[in-house]
Amino acid sequence: FFWHSLSITPKVKENLYKAQQVCHFFEGNFPEENLDRATFFLLPLIDKLSAQDLQELIKYYPFQKKTKEILSTYRDTLWDFKKRLMTSKVNKVKILELFSSTPLILLLYYLSRCDKDDEKNLIRDYILKDRFLTLEIDGEDLKKAGLKPDRCFKDILLKTKVAKMEGLIKNREDQLEYALKVAKSLREKNEKK
Repeated sequence: FFWHSLSITPKVKENLYKAQQVCHFFEGNFPEENLDRATFFLLPLIDKLSAQDLQELIKYYPFQKKTKEILSTYRDTLWDFKKRLMTSKVNKVKILELFSSTPLILLLYYLSRCDKDDEKNLIRDYILKDRFLTLEIDGEDLKKAGLKPDRCFKDILLKTKVAKMEGLIKNREDQLEYALKVAKSLREKNEKK
């Protein structure tokens, strides 16, 4: 085999099969999007390697820089993802923030390893539609409306995006009005502290 401590166990075969199902799901829905299949299918193969073996494998093979980065960090990233997902399930803003900050290849890999239907549905919904959701407003619009730029802009825009996902707002004017209400609410909350 291509690495001395790798073996194809029944569990590895099962994980490869699940990864293949997710790959078909993704490529069937997004044939024009390029999924790095080699890296994606490496993940279930190397999942049971020790940290030392994994680092040796990464050094030994001439992987592209992006692949090396994913292979080097995917365990920590997925551990953090799983932990944050468990604590964020009821908060759509936190879920959107978590999913949009996780590389798509790792979302797909987590989907292949996930046993909980509610988590699978959240990830599928994000992959199929929510990741494409955009706002017609941005931080510049908030500044023009009189808000001072700060770290709350990200929260304001995320909450506005969730409201759009839920169908509460439709057009640019609604988005700006909603964002300003969120900003006012956050400002009042901060003043009470």
